[in-house]
Amino acid sequence: MLFRVAPVAGETTWSYLSRLACRYGMEPAALLPWWTWSGSRPRDDLGPRDDAEVLLNPAGWQLLAQLGGVSERDLARALPAFNDEPQSGTPDRTGETAGSGRPAGRWKVASAGEHGPVAYGCALCTAARTGQDTAVVRYVAPWQRACARHQRWMLTAGDGHRHHHLDLRAVLEIAAAQRAWPKVARTAVAAGADPGRVFAMAHAVVCAWWEQALQWERERIWPARLHAVAGGDAGPRFWWWRVIARDAVVFPETVALARVLLDPGMQEWIWDDHGAGGRYARSGRTGRSSANSQPSWGGPGWPTLTKPRSGGWCWAGRCTPGRCWTAWAHSPASAAASTIRAGSGWTRGGCAPTTAPPRPGSSCAPWPSRPRPPAVPARTPAPSRTPALRP
Repeated sequence: MLFRVAPVAGETTWSYLSRLACRYGMEPAALLPWWTWSGSRPRDDLGPRDDAEVLLNPAGWQLLAQLGGVSERDLARALPAFNDEPQSGTPDRTGETAGSGRPAGRWKVASAGEHGPVAYGCALCTAARTGQDTAVVRYVAPWQRACARHQRWMLTAGDGHRHHHLDLRAVLEIAAAQRAWPKVARTAVAAGADPGRVFAMAHAVVCAWWEQALQWERERIWPARLHAVAGGDAGPRFWWWRVIARDAVVFPETVALARVLLDPGMQEWIWDDHGAGGRYARSGRTGRSSANSQPSWGGPGWPTLTKPRSGGWCWAGRCTPGRCWTAWAHSPASAAASTIRAGSGWTRGGCAPTTAPPRPGSSCAPWPSRPRPPAVPARTPAPSRTPALRP
């Protein structure tokens, strides 16, 4: 007897195959012998990765459609990896190749593919739609992670934590920011800019602020939001929560900054404040500096400025496609603070955060099993060469 298992839109093929096996009361590994495989399932320190993906040949897709009771057209419409075939000349463990005409597949990491990042799907939505209490892994953009119906933030799969979601019921501004993003994306398209690049640039800048926020004595919004998504108090797992909840906590500011970067008045302010075509402006699309040039755009409305004039600029090149400078509009209250005082917004519960995570083995460490590089010993100050004064 064959059951009909409908795929979820944007679902990874491995996630669908796993749900298919669960519907038949089997482990996913029990279905694997039906295909011949190249490589092995991706793994990390905690075991098999949840963001694994499988690429099937045409015979493999036919077999999957038969087992799922759906048509190949339905699979092609729902599964982004449907058209990604394995390399025909890649042999598997039995010596067969993907182009031999038999059902075959190849393993890969979904998040490293061309379809974008993958995240866990909302388990409550999946149960209501499919009647199965199983996890779903989907290709989903970073600005589409909030489930408005159940007030959950779906976390990225494959980050090594195996935590599926965050509770947003106490932080309604995160879901509100997701509702506001389509308007920002339309503004970007109207300006000729790629919404994905705009979001990536804003996200990189806000993440830079996040790394410095522990030194901001007056910061209250992000600490309160972090403790809220951690169930009210991050407690002794403060550093663990700070790692996995970062994207959700900073999401409203990311959307707000993306909106500001698309504002023509802000673009003019950045350009004028930078020298309006001075020695550090890039000319044309080549990215080379010129003393007399016009603003350079990665697309209309997209400034690409280099070399900051002062400390009020923040480098966003680590996380964005291309390296860009952007104005730092969220300045800390006290950038000179080296530690967090006990009365700050971050300290609530067992661990008082400092400017760096604790050593491995501490209950506050995000992943205690992961070794950290040894600390560099402090240099012994050189003896003073000042001659002694004679009496």
